[in-house]
Amino acid sequence: MYKRQAIAVFIFLAAYTPNYTFRLAFFDVKIVYIAGFFIIMDLIQIPTGNSGGHLAHLGGAAWGYYYNSQLNKGFDKGDWIIYFLNYFKFLKNYD
Repeated sequence: MYKRQAIAVFIFLAAYTPNYTFRLAFFDVKIVYIAGFFIIMDLIQIPTGNSGGHLAHLGGAAWGYYYNSQLNKGFDKGDWIIYFLNYFKFLKNYD
């Protein structure tokens, strides 16, 4: 379950800052290439076993990309969480 969430965040970051680079041993690699590698590895491994898990990772990747595209349009899909938590904060302060 955690890898699906991690890949969603990683794909979001790759879509948000595609020119960001990581230093791997002696050379720099763009985050987009690392994200593409993860996606291709999950696609290749679907027929070999645990296809549901690999499809879940791809779903997490799709969600990360979708979240970034919506955020670029000015619509934050996570606003409801902030409103929900602020509601409970209001109830706690009401007593």
